Amino acid sequence: MENATYALRIAGGVLIAIMIVSLMVFGFSKVKNYKKQEEISKKDVQSAEFNKEFQSYNKRVVTGYELISLANYTNDINNRYSEDEGYTKVKAYVTLEKDNRLKYISDDYKEMDYPIAKQSKGEKTYNLIEYIENITNPPESNDSKIKKSESEIALIFKQLYFECSYVKYDSNSGRICELDYKQ
Repeated sequence: MENATYALRIAGGVLIAIMIVSLMVFGFSKVKNYKKQEEISKKDVQSAEFNKEFQSYNKRVVTGYELISLANYTNDINNRYSEDEGYTKVKAYVTLEKDNRLKYISDDYKEMDYPIAKQSKGEKTYNLIEYIENITNPPESNDSKIKKSESEIALIFKQLYFECSYVKYDSNSGRICELDYKQ
């Protein structure tokens, strides 16, 4: 009889030990899931903060003034964050229609050749940051015709209206990585 009670005590002790280990494993998995959810929430908040400024430019009517601000902000953000840390640089493009006031810069002023990012159906799409940099801070030139045309183009551009036609988000971080605008 003593052996039977001793065996029951051992079995009960083992059962209690198994229950305690099971509760510990269950508790650790819950803590791990909680930490993982907390990390995901933190990334979502960071993405929302990052996208907040860019979202203000995601609208039907955007002025040239606003696109100049966007180009400057995008350039600052791209310089602030490193691609080594997993950051995807933000790209912004502007598509200009044939406009009598602008007359495609390269058509009127052969000396001023802006890099074209894309070209289709008579439209030229420029990298917004480079385009704005060129029209607001023209390269040094002794030719007054080029300097005058650059400042005229900047003034005309500021008066134009654009529409945000496309916004692309980075699949890993949820941050905005591309914006396209059409005149």
